[in-house]
Amino acid sequence: MHYESNDEPKIPASAHDHDAAHSRQVKLHALDRALSRLVPDSDWLLEGVTNLARSLTPVVPDSLTIEQEEWLIRSDTFTRAELEETRRGVARGLFQLGAIEMFLGHASRTLSLDQACGFLGMSHTEILKEVSAGRLCAATIGDALRFPEWQFDPRSPSKRLPGLPEVIAAASAEDWMSLCSIMQIRQEDLVGEGPMTPAAWLSDGGPVGAVVSLLEDEASQ
Repeated sequence: MHYESNDEPKIPASAHDHDAAHSRQVKLHALDRALSRLVPDSDWLLEGVTNLARSLTPVVPDSLTIEQEEWLIRSDTFTRAELEETRRGVARGLFQLGAIEMFLGHASRTLSLDQACGFLGMSHTEILKEVSAGRLCAATIGDALRFPEWQFDPRSPSKRLPGLPEVIAAASAEDWMSLCSIMQIRQEDLVGEGPMTPAAWLSDGGPVGAVVSLLEDEASQ
């Protein structure tokens, strides 16, 4: 059979599907190998990313009407160029990829259970009791218990951030990533030699009440 230059052979959909599925499998195996090379015992991280991706809302086509677009422009919410750039970003999965990027950033700043035990000089049982009592912050990522780094302070006698139980209690409504963000972002209300992160504020001996108030204000918004 002869095909003209603008004709293509018709490949059954099942063949296309098989090739696409095989390509995805190859890429996933490559990602798994790359993570294993970079991060010891990376199964928890891969599973965590997978669970997060499954929980995110898929990218959907732009649903704004022409009238809604014109209203956004007339109200100075967006310029026409900004609206178009935002639309392109949404179509590329900007928000979904941003959520995954944030997850990876915070997850990479966590300790394993063994690492936390070694740093604090405690057994697994003692660490888990501290978590249950609200004296340590832990997050389950994949099937692993991970401990955000911001709560550890080598300058403190306990090797934990001063006021940590009060911080954990005040942040009970926050998920672990939100709490990580808050504790590591400079706050205008916490001023030493300039705005400080809550973690640095507490490490330098700042009153925990200021951080608790910050967390309570965040929870009320």
